Amino acid sequence: MGYDLHIVREGGIDLDVWLAVVAADPDLTHEPSQGSGFASWRGLSTVPEPWLDWSDGEVFTKNPDEPLIRKMAELAARLGARVEGDDGEVYRSDGTVAAAAVATPRERPGLLSRIVEYFRRPAPTNTPFRIGDRVRCPVRGEGVVVSVDPAAEHGLGRVTVRFSDGRVHQRSLAASGLDPL
Repeated sequence: MGYDLHIVREGGIDLDVWLAVVAADPDLTHEPSQGSGFASWRGLSTVPEPWLDWSDGEVFTKNPDEPLIRKMAELAARLGARVEGDDGEVYRSDGTVAAAAVATPRERPGLLSRIVEYFRRPAPTNTPFRIGDRVRCPVRGEGVVVSVDPAAEHGLGRVTVRFSDGRVHQRSLAASGLDPL
């Protein structure tokens, strides 16, 4: 578990807008294999492989150092947005927390917005499982795939299986250990 920082703005940030900012920034590289809004940063950072990712109308990263926070503040200015921590604190352009300005915890996009965004995602390609497929796990036995999300876990994907004993388990799509029946 880490501490996330988010670039947020009223009404959210559209994926297309975020990708345009990434494309215009020579220090950012879009890496769609890691997720539709994932970008790596080539700036000077103590964080190994610093990254930013888009999800549910905001851009986030985990455990950023001060240079990455400053980069987030620069990007937020371009987007007409602000940088907030998990606890609602607002960051200045120099990467420090604004003295007395603690924002109220931000609201997640509503259910309808999340549903619309889900259907705007590109269709998964080359997934080994589809919903309804019967599979066998060497430990749990037989089950049925109930969901597949190839974009989860920064592109590693996630498969959810309901086993014959009624239990539901999520596994990494990249290394599920499941065999199709």
